[in-house]
This record gives sequence, structure tokens and C-alpha cells, in this order.
Amino acid sequence: HNISNLASVFRKHLTINGEAMGQVDISNSQPLFLFLHLTGIDTINNKELIRYGESCLQGLFYETIAKACDIKLTEQTRKEFKKRIFSTIFFGMHYVDLSKYETAFKLTYPTIYAYILNMKQEHGYKVISQILQRSEAEFIYKAITYIDKETGRHKIPLLAIHDCIVTTAPNLNIVCEKLKEYFIKQLEILPSLKTELYK
Repeated sequence: HNISNLASVFRKHLTINGEAMGQVDISNSQPLFLFLHLTGIDTINNKELIRYGESCLQGLFYETIAKACDIKLTEQTRKEFKKRIFSTIFFGMHYVDLSKYETAFKLTYPTIYAYILNMKQEHGYKVISQILQRSEAEFIYKAITYIDKETGRHKIPLLAIHDCIVTTAPNLNIVCEKLKEYFIKQLEILPSLKTELYK
């Protein structure tokens, strides 16, 4: 829709019925959905999976890999670092010479790295991105349906931008609480959520 295609710098100018807008964001969303996908796969070391899952739930996945790369993340460098993680580990083609990001991930989560590599070799390098994006989209739309029902059917605006639920400023807290409720109800986990007012 138009809002998801709009450059983020312009979102602060958007209103609904005169009310400013904002979003509720799932921290480390696609790494988290990878954790859910990996649960129950017997080639994954269980202790390793628990460590990985905890870093995602706490919103510290990127910080964990950055530390292994000996990179200090700042507000300015975090966005670029995330791009590198996705373009090399999750969504990129595999090359014999690993990037420092892949090497750090492989050393930190060896059986998860082996699974990702095997999936890319068997099904093509886009397979992980397809799994994660599909899982994220399905969850967000079902969560919006749940929140809409819980808040009185179309009483509050609810839109999706990737892993974020967009609403008006007065409704950010209730949407955040209902999203937490839905995570617990459906997946029995509670990830880190962030609310952001567009300004």
C-alpha cells in the first residue's frame, strides 16, 4: 500500500483524522522467525538454538554478531550492519570465501549456519528469505486481525509495514499490549517490541 512504499522520512507528515501516526516494531523480527522455523529440526544443536533464540527475543541478535565481528554498533552504523547480515547470511548467494559476517555467524551458531547453507544449496539461495518473509507476513496479518477483533472491529486504524503495525499515536500502547498478548497466545514467546511515533 502507499504507506509501505513511502520513504520513511515522509511518514511524520501523515495523519489519520488529524492524529499523528506511529508503529509497533518487532525487534529482530526475521531472525526471530528463523528461530521459530528451526525449532524441532534435529540437525540443530539444542543449546545453540536456545542461545540464538534468547538473543533474538531480547532484541540483541545484531549486537551478538557485531561483537563476534569486533564491530561496535551505533545508531548510525546499525542499519548498514543489518543490511550486511541479510545480504550475506540470510538472503545472499554462498561463496567459498566467507565474509566476516558469515564467519562470525558460523563461529557463533555453527549448526544453524550449516542448516542455512544446506537449504541454499538444495533449494536455491532465495529459500531462506522466502521462508522468513512469508512467516513474518502471515504472522503480522493474523496479529492485525486479532488486534482488530480485540479492540472492537475497525475502531482503530491498523496497517502493516513489514514487521511493524502502524496505528495512530493514542493507540500505540494498546496495539503494543495486544501484540504481546497475541505472541504469548499463539507462540508462547514474548519478544522485545518497540513503539515509535513518526516525528
